[in-house]
Amino acid sequence: MERLASFDLWAAAALIYAAGVKLCGPNYWPMVLLTLLLIFADTLTRWDCICKRYIIDHDEKEKDVRLIKLSRVIVQFFRSETWSENYLTSRAFSRICEKMLIYGLALTIFFLAGQWIPEFHLFGAEIVPKNVFPGTITMVLFLIEISSINENLIELGYNGVSEYVQRIIDALLERIAPKKQEKE
Repeated sequence: MERLASFDLWAAAALIYAAGVKLCGPNYWPMVLLTLLLIFADTLTRWDCICKRYIIDHDEKEKDVRLIKLSRVIVQFFRSETWSENYLTSRAFSRICEKMLIYGLALTIFFLAGQWIPEFHLFGAEIVPKNVFPGTITMVLFLIEISSINENLIELGYNGVSEYVQRIIDALLERIAPKKQEKE
């Protein structure tokens, strides 16, 4: 607690925040946090799937993935037998850190490009990099992670929730690339 109340820690955090806003724009940090939250949600749902699969594979009484209690999944996560080649691995855990690094780097590059590239015209359209680059990378990362979460929800048997998530994905894709209306 004393470390959290340290002025040096808060001064460094304020400096990092200010540098990010000055170099990359005001929406940079919210998008970084959103990306990290989506990675965290994807990781938790994936681990839930893997632990439930382990329980079903090793307990004849368990047949339905939806009926396994979360408390049992949490206990199973911390058991050493779950951490094996076919289930949870440290290599997969390192992929999460790799994903956070790559996504963070991609966000930074695209936000910097949006701030530093001047407006230009392309095929008769005015391109505003300040809007285009950050919006593009944010949408791509959001769709990647939300699609992965949706796959995990389907595997967990939450088809009703999965349908709502799929509607969000479809609405975003429709906004990016609207379907052409056929003439009658």
